[in-house]
Amino acid sequence: MPDPDRATPPRMVAAWCPDWPVTAIRLAGGGADDGETPAAVLSANRVVACSHAAREAGVRRGLRRREAQARCPDLVVLQRDEAIEARAFEPVLLALESIALGVEVTRPGLAALG
Repeated sequence: MPDPDRATPPRMVAAWCPDWPVTAIRLAGGGADDGETPAAVLSANRVVACSHAAREAGVRRGLRRREAQARCPDLVVLQRDEAIEARAFEPVLLALESIALGVEVTRPGLAALG
């Protein structure tokens, strides 16, 4: 039988878009917008996010640019723009806030709901 004096921890749900940097640049018209072209977003010469097509070709987060391009010669390389990522995530946040209170943003592409 549960103890009525013991408080239960709050339940949280995470809304995560793992390829958000690629998605945000595509939404902004920054390149490789067909969804089938392998694309990767780089920061400091390392892959921070890649599309599904790029992952299928062997591209992974953390790879250096040269290694990513060796694994996928057709790779479209995009430079990270965190301002674009944040602006593109705003409509997602508004949608989440319309169904739940207390949306907490960890970073563009990742939010938690109570």
